[in-house]
Amino acid sequence: LEFSVTGKITTLGGMLLKGVNNQYNAISYGNKLDYTNEDEIPSYGSYGIPDPESVSFFNLYINGVLQPQVSYTVEEGKLTLNLEDPPIEGAPIILEAILLWNSDNVLLKGESYQYNAFAAPKDTYTNADEITMYGDKGIPDPNQVSYHLLFINGVLQAPVSYRVEENLLKLETEALPIPGSPMVLQLVTFYDEV
Repeated sequence: LEFSVTGKITTLGGMLLKGVNNQYNAISYGNKLDYTNEDEIPSYGSYGIPDPESVSFFNLYINGVLQPQVSYTVEEGKLTLNLEDPPIEGAPIILEAILLWNSDNVLLKGESYQYNAFAAPKDTYTNADEITMYGDKGIPDPNQVSYHLLFINGVLQAPVSYRVEENLLKLETEALPIPGSPMVLQLVTFYDEV
């Protein structure tokens, strides 16, 4: 599937900021780690792999699961998967390019960090639970980021189902995730360098 989301974000001052979400879509061949514009599925669009300097930030989804930033590198026209083994044949690969402009039409640069952990039979996670091969910054103060999202087993969670504090992720649901399920807390910060 291909879609492009456009819209505006309201700032504290009430100004609307223009935003765009573009996607590069490919399918894993099961035997390669480098993908180029030629691998893009034409029926889903021809956006290509943009120059990282021309986007605010990227998200990569393989088989529907948000990938840690250390697992890929983006250059204009090329996506390299920094993995030991390629994704299974047929797995969808979606590189999402997020673009957000300030009120002066200047592209805002964003920084995305992902706290990764495996679900356990508990509802509270701290920096000690982080899978450090994917990052080791821990859970920052949520007041120091623009927004955060929680994915459990690849599924985006409703904001009422969890709470984030510095060094703390607390699940607010009665049913806990299946032990071993990947949990990704994505923390995104935009910078306006006007």
